[in-house]
Amino acid sequence: MGDIKELAEEIKRLRLAKGWIQEELAEASGLGRSYISQLETAVVARPPAEVFFALARALKVPVGRLFRAAGYEGYEESGDITSDELLQHLESIHPMSLPVYRKYPAGKGELVEPIDHVYLARPRTVGRNITAHIAQSAYLEPTILEGDIIIVDSEEAPKLGDIVACVKGGELHIGRLKMMELNGRDSRLIENNHQIWSIDDCEHVAVIIQIERRLR
Repeated sequence: MGDIKELAEEIKRLRLAKGWIQEELAEASGLGRSYISQLETAVVARPPAEVFFALARALKVPVGRLFRAAGYEGYEESGDITSDELLQHLESIHPMSLPVYRKYPAGKGELVEPIDHVYLARPRTVGRNITAHIAQSAYLEPTILEGDIIIVDSEEAPKLGDIVACVKGGELHIGRLKMMELNGRDSRLIENNHQIWSIDDCEHVAVIIQIERRLR
């Protein structure tokens, strides 16, 4: 099974086989040069269906070759299905490759290269702003350790008991959201092994929905 890295390598390999620079592939496909660069460096985790078809036409290869490089098995040429319907079907049976970034939030609009990829079931990602990042410290031992990959949903409203990622003072802090007394009144506070602070102190907050731990 392929993944987003294999798709990136396949696009670059096919481009170089034609002796093209990125600008030439961009012109032939109708895609932007910067977008081609992002595709070839695996920054784009989920290219839309029309991108696969535009690249296949420009590179003069069967579109199934690109789908398979991206990990979408079971593709068959058919004139009875639209490109979007095809991609929706393929995505429903394959997990999504999610780029992992070193910092949270990643880049704030800048082009930041991922350092790894993890896979997440498609139903969990539909209509949600899901991102993955490296935990830079042991915030909530033993639940979250330094080097763990945290997968966050920036659109889900935090509830009591959730583990959340909070940017405070420009730095990432992770803890569990609780209702505790502060200055004589009940307040929503975030607690970890080292500190307690108000959720109102967070410049950005997101719910951690999954943790991936690599043994090496």
